[in-house]
Amino acid sequence: MKSLFLLLFFMATPICLAQKGMSTEQMKNTCDYKPLDKRVRITVSRFSSSVSGINSRNLDNFSTMLTNALQELDCYRVLSMQKNEGDLAGEIEGEQLKAQIVLVGEVTEYSATKNSTDFSVVKIGKNKVHMGFVIQLKDPTTRDIILSKSINVDTKTKGSTSVRNPLWRSTTTTSNQIDKSMHDTFEQGVIYAVDFLIQNLDKIEQHVQVVTTNTGGMTNMHIKNLDLASLYELMDVLEASDLVKNVTNSSKDGIAILAIEHEKTSQDIFNLLGRKYASNISGIPSISDGKIEINWKKE
Repeated sequence: MKSLFLLLFFMATPICLAQKGMSTEQMKNTCDYKPLDKRVRITVSRFSSSVSGINSRNLDNFSTMLTNALQELDCYRVLSMQKNEGDLAGEIEGEQLKAQIVLVGEVTEYSATKNSTDFSVVKIGKNKVHMGFVIQLKDPTTRDIILSKSINVDTKTKGSTSVRNPLWRSTTTTSNQIDKSMHDTFEQGVIYAVDFLIQNLDKIEQHVQVVTTNTGGMTNMHIKNLDLASLYELMDVLEASDLVKNVTNSSKDGIAILAIEHEKTSQDIFNLLGRKYASNISGIPSISDGKIEINWKKE
């Protein structure tokens, strides 16, 4: 009877995970809502590892879980995940939206163990996983490390359970693979990482604002209904300004596109033209960091 009681007790009692901080549901309500064009643009580089026991598929899963968790918040504008840190150069080229912050991660510690405890006819197993990792937030244009954080996670999950029947001399075993423990460790690591990003959002926004104001960047100006003479006139005005380093033009589907390398912000570039050509612009232009969309009045 005592053995039966122990069996029922340990089958009904869950094995607790390591103590968690904020839940992902709680984090969703942490940041005040901002439209996408007002949020810091961030992308997650796929994690690397300097230790054994964790493979590239596991690292991809970890990076994907972190990307998805960030996407569910209203704190950042999350861009598609990078293949690796070597893709940093891709964030400053082309017409696509550029990341202002790149999150780079490396697993520096990892161990997984299985333990078991005998209780008469019941043998209870436990899986333990320890993981340490470092995240760095980098400026993709300069590779400066803006912030870094070392995070350690320890989790325990229920492993295999063996029940020996002394009457028939048989054993029944149910198992919970170590992969479940690894997933729980990743999940806990994501919570800690996202919490760090939320707590330091103000610092990151301040850095992005300073960099944008002081170093400028690249703005793509899309102008509908623009005739050729007006195109060259706009280019002349831009090239004559001290704010502008270089201007190139192209077109797509009848829309003129000016790629403008400049000092200060996209708003400053629009102001340069808007004051002079306000009567030529139809409606309210769309202006965000890196892109301006204008409807030119037809003659």
